[in-house]
Amino acid sequence: MATPTVDEVSFRVLKFYSTTNAQERKACDEWLQSFSKHEGAWEILNKLLESDGPPELHAWSARTMAWRVKNSKPDRDLSLKLQQVIVQHMFRLRGTSNIVHQLSTVIVELLKLRGNPELISEMCHSLGAQAQATQVLLSALSEIGKESGFILEDLLDVRKGQQVKTARADEAEITEEHPLLMSVMPNVGSVLQFLHAVWPAEASQQDNKKLMNSILGCYATWLRFGGAPGDLVQSNITRQCLQYLSDPMLCEEACAVLGELAIRRIENQGTSEDWGPVVGFFASSFNVIGHHLDSLLAGGPEGDGVGDIVRLVCRICRACADQLVTQPTDPMAGAMLNTLLRCTSVPGYEIVPKTIGTWGKVGQCITSLDDATKQRARTAFTAAYQKLIEICVRQAMYPAKSGEWTRTFCTDKSCTKQQCDHESGNLCDDEWDFNEFRKKELEDLIFETCAGIGEAEAIHLIFQLLFQFINDPSRSKWQEVEACFFFITSSHSSYKLLAKYLPQLFESHSKIPDNFRVKASYIGFLSKLGGWFKKDGAVVFDMVLGYIMHSSQDPRLETDVIQCVSKLAGRCPQLMLNVYGQLQSKMLSWDSLSISNSKDVMQTLGSLSCSMTTAQRTEAVGVICQNILERLQRALESQSAAGLQKEFQKLTSLYKGVDDVASMVVGATERGPIQQDWAKAFGGLWFVIKQVIQKAGQIDDVSEYLSGFISKVILTVGTASSPHLEGVISELVSLFERKPQSCVLYCFASVISVFGRNPSYQVPIMNVLELFIRSTVKLLAESAVGPNSDFVQELYYLVTKSSHTFQAQLLQAPVAATIFDVALAAIVDTDVSRSSCGTVMQYFISITESDSITPEALAATKAYLATPRGEQLYSAMMTAVVDRDLDTLDLVGVVVWNMMQYDRQDCLRLVFSGLQSLPPKVPEASRQKCIDSVAASKSLSELQGNLEKFHRDVPANWR
Repeated sequence: MATPTVDEVSFRVLKFYSTTNAQERKACDEWLQSFSKHEGAWEILNKLLESDGPPELHAWSARTMAWRVKNSKPDRDLSLKLQQVIVQHMFRLRGTSNIVHQLSTVIVELLKLRGNPELISEMCHSLGAQAQATQVLLSALSEIGKESGFILEDLLDVRKGQQVKTARADEAEITEEHPLLMSVMPNVGSVLQFLHAVWPAEASQQDNKKLMNSILGCYATWLRFGGAPGDLVQSNITRQCLQYLSDPMLCEEACAVLGELAIRRIENQGTSEDWGPVVGFFASSFNVIGHHLDSLLAGGPEGDGVGDIVRLVCRICRACADQLVTQPTDPMAGAMLNTLLRCTSVPGYEIVPKTIGTWGKVGQCITSLDDATKQRARTAFTAAYQKLIEICVRQAMYPAKSGEWTRTFCTDKSCTKQQCDHESGNLCDDEWDFNEFRKKELEDLIFETCAGIGEAEAIHLIFQLLFQFINDPSRSKWQEVEACFFFITSSHSSYKLLAKYLPQLFESHSKIPDNFRVKASYIGFLSKLGGWFKKDGAVVFDMVLGYIMHSSQDPRLETDVIQCVSKLAGRCPQLMLNVYGQLQSKMLSWDSLSISNSKDVMQTLGSLSCSMTTAQRTEAVGVICQNILERLQRALESQSAAGLQKEFQKLTSLYKGVDDVASMVVGATERGPIQQDWAKAFGGLWFVIKQVIQKAGQIDDVSEYLSGFISKVILTVGTASSPHLEGVISELVSLFERKPQSCVLYCFASVISVFGRNPSYQVPIMNVLELFIRSTVKLLAESAVGPNSDFVQELYYLVTKSSHTFQAQLLQAPVAATIFDVALAAIVDTDVSRSSCGTVMQYFISITESDSITPEALAATKAYLATPRGEQLYSAMMTAVVDRDLDTLDLVGVVVWNMMQYDRQDCLRLVFSGLQSLPPKVPEASRQKCIDSVAASKSLSELQGNLEKFHRDVPANWR
């Protein structure tokens, strides 16, 4: 566009703000955006700011000026000229604060581009002498200080505890890093002097308060850049901040000043500077700050200023803790903890999280002391920590209105809310917020309490409170009792630490409030005690388990009971067997359980069966299987897909419980009888399962659960399933032929894992494998299934499992070429998903792993890849390196590395061949660099890194 006039630009700006026509507004906006990039914009914007136009015109000009400085980067001469001009505009337009603020950002952008220490000095000298320019100068200095602070944090990682650079540090080292800092550092003294000069004597008038607020905001942003600690605490501004902490107009900025001073102390710990005066100033201020906090809390915990003072207290405590904990009997140390306790006791979910890190810092300072001083500190601070635990309990108590909390139920299966499980319903918002507060905040707080006073003492104090509440004559302390159980459980303390309190607890067992929330927490606590019951608590176990099972009558506690029983079954199975009959009867009679709870029940029963004698197990297995058999038959008769799914999930969990325990039993002597008994159980169910398989094509969504169950049975009982193997394979093949489903391939992979190495089974297994491969490839060829379907992943999962057992036979089979061709196509086709491609690459990894395959299998791989197939594989893999994602690239690296281990030269020949097969758009120099780096690789990670460099060397538009 041609250089417009000032009037043209002014007209477009005012039209943009005044018109109600959308098209006119859009046209003005496009024209003004084009103008903002014009080389002549500097002069016109300057004239617009000089004009007597309306505020909208000046505001737009200031914003556009800031944008041009940031994006057009004026040269040094223009930048210095603009700095002077903008200061003049700020003074002239001082009556409009938002425009002054916009112009302040222009100054900041100019100083970030071209440092100029003299500008800040001149501003303090010229504007500082004029009373009517004070607010203008405060605005500019605040923006400069704020942006400088952000830059300093980025450059020096101040907040992460690295060395802090202040005015006393090597100034040259800082100023070389950023032009704005170069402008700031030499002027810290001048700015602080100006701020003290304009600080009003008192805050009785409203105008004075507004001025004070601006001064405090500016002072806080410049504090971090300099000033001797002793001088800063003697400053009138610093000291008067204490008296304004409960003033609604000044509290936020007063807290910011004192907080910034505390941060400087925190960041300078360990330096040679004397921060004793600052620590002394803060330590003597705790009682005053606490008084202001009480004044603000009179207006409610959410009142203005409460959060600011709590944040300030936390910063001051972190600044002083390292010195005050070394003198635990000093009243100032007590004042520090008492003030922090006041903050922690503020009700609500917003304040407590601010204090957690501070209690952690106090605990860290205590634990870092030598043993003698640490013990003195913990003894002196016991009363404070006892109050902290009382506060924690009070904060963790369910509110009185919790009785009104209800559960709602979600029917949207695509729901992604964390609190929704689609079965038990999601919590109401109030209960969800409360639980999150307890789990995320209060659990951390009790952890920090244990760190500060010692875990043993913290647990002792919690149990003291618990016994006090349990034995309360009114029996009305259910909220307190529940909170104590919550904290004991959250402490993650070992049962050995809890053991000394358990006899007294179980003596008071009958006094525990009859409230479902108390029961839920108490049952959660009991689930931790399996080790104690096994070693010392057998005498009370029946009583405890009776309490747990009786609690299950309340539907709200079903999940808690089941999880507790499951944990106890894992830790003290022999004790559980004493009441197994009662347990089994109760658990099998639960018809209303959700699927997840039903699965947990069955897994528990399965795991307990492994601790039984053969006679006991035979009886138990018979009862369980008869129960499930009846349910399966009913679901089959009614053709209920949901009913069949649920029963097969329960069966899978039952065998998972067996497998989890049996797989840990050392020696086939102990494991064999368990597997035999559960193989017989499968045989008892087989006639119904066979009927389900035959009808699976007619009942939707059953095959996946059925296949998963059969797979788990085979993996759990191993070769003990051989009497049923022929029938299982026959039915799987029949099911697949009637209705091909990928889950059948996954199930057959389990057959191969267990029986594939047995020569007696290899021929029939190989025949079935070839049938599955041919059928799946046919589906892919006919586009009956897509390249990203589960079929591709399950097919190559199956093939990979097969290669682990009879790789040589598989490579020599007629379907080998088909497997290879489909795999190569999947690698180079970028429409194939990352997960499908990854499964295919795992197949190539499995056939090239010299450490995990037999010499016969390795020889078969070498022979196969010595044919043109090897060059085809490397052509596909090098194409994948260029075109696909880095995850696939890493898998290619594994295959190449595997082959380099047994024939490095031939592997490099194939890499070279693969690179040469790439299209001409890939530069020859990049190919040569790749082959050289691959040849020089001394580790897998180095090889993968070199392939990644080659991938990045190829520009995206060449792919």
